Amino acid sequence: MRFYQHANYSGGYLDLGPGHYPNIHIQPYSFGDKISSIDVDTDPAHIHPLTVRLRVRIYQHVNFKGEYRDLLLSENNLNDVGFNDRVSSIRVYAGEDYVPGWVCDFYQHANYSGGQLQSGRFGPGASLANIKAAPYSFNDTISSVKIHKID
Repeated sequence: MRFYQHANYSGGYLDLGPGHYPNIHIQPYSFGDKISSIDVDTDPAHIHPLTVRLRVRIYQHVNFKGEYRDLLLSENNLNDVGFNDRVSSIRVYAGEDYVPGWVCDFYQHANYSGGQLQSGRFGPGASLANIKAAPYSFNDTISSVKIHKID
């Protein structure tokens, strides 16, 4: 089955075959509370796994402490994963399907709006131990994270 992030079979998707999946909120899926449409494809040749370009780990406290969430897809509202306005440190890792040019951006408001934490600069290896300090001063204000390819 293919589970889509948006209605009408659009947005990011997660393919799952027969089995038991007790918690799709956590790695390697990170897809809990994001499913808006489902497609059933009985032809195994059409099944494609989730493409993971980056893994973004956001932490509740500075110095990578406290609760954290791993994001494998863009998240237009961190409230959906219980982390709205709670990010104080960040790490970015290459995903299984990483290719050069993929980065993530952090936005002040939901739906990728408001101020940004230095647009297009955060790719694999980014490690921000304290976004409350200069030059960022963006502590506890992040509400959406966009993973995308830059030209």
